[in-house]
Amino acid sequence: MNQRNRLYIMAFAVYTSALLVTAIFAWLAIQYNLASNVAQLAIALTGNGLGGFALVLGILRDDRAQKAAEETAKARQETAKAKQQVDQFQKLYVESQQQAEQERRQAEQQRQRAERAEAELQRLRAERNDAVNARLRRLEIATGITPPDASSDATEN
Repeated sequence: MNQRNRLYIMAFAVYTSALLVTAIFAWLAIQYNLASNVAQLAIALTGNGLGGFALVLGILRDDRAQKAAEETAKARQETAKAKQQVDQFQKLYVESQQQAEQERRQAEQQRQRAERAEAELQRLRAERNDAVNARLRRLEIATGITPPDASSDATEN
């Protein structure tokens, strides 16, 4: 049990016992006229004095406000750290977006180069096929397998 709770329990015990003592002295004051001065002194010293003193000690040692201030400071520090992390994540996000855009542009350029290379390859294949077909046609004409065309430029006979 911490010190603050002990002081509150002690104040309650003193105040309750003082209440009982004053009730007894009040009853004695009613029964015997001599005890009225003693009863007033007991009331002043016990219940109000000692109980109030113990309550004041408990209140003075109450550290809830200090703990709340410490928790507030910790929360502010955590908030500042979280804000820094958010800033870092935003910077990383912007950098990753820029990198992704650059990679996208590079991929687009590579795709365009691949398309140009494919078109060039198809053109070269078509030229090769035309050249091979022309040679085969000339060979066929030269061997007599097919008659020469009037429209063709057959130079070999």
